[in-house]
Amino acid sequence: MENANTIRAQLCVPNATVKVMSKTSNLELKFEIYSRELRVQPVREYVFALPRKWRFDFAWPHEKVAVEIEGGIFVNGAHNRGRHFMSDCDKYNQAALLGWAVLRYTGEHLKDMQWVLSQVKELLESRASRG
Repeated sequence: MENANTIRAQLCVPNATVKVMSKTSNLELKFEIYSRELRVQPVREYVFALPRKWRFDFAWPHEKVAVEIEGGIFVNGAHNRGRHFMSDCDKYNQAALLGWAVLRYTGEHLKDMQWVLSQVKELLESRASRG
């Protein structure tokens, strides 16, 4: 039986086959589907900092590039409120200290997936060329 995420994926991209994760948001699913256009596929839920076990939604560990999909920004989602916002600041600051470049996108950004993917490609290429 297909679950709701698989059905939504097929509505976005006909005949799509998607590995569905239990906590995948619709926005993350959309990015995952379209990211298949990239030369190198991202790692989902990549843990980048121990012992905190912070994760990136999507990561290219070799290039130290990550994408975070920010949902719930207009509905007072958890990450827009005090403690979670502060925790996200800690996470992104630690990522920067470890040499990661993090691109953050909202649902509004994902309405123009070609623009989003062009930014990701540009960053991946610049990081890869640094060796």
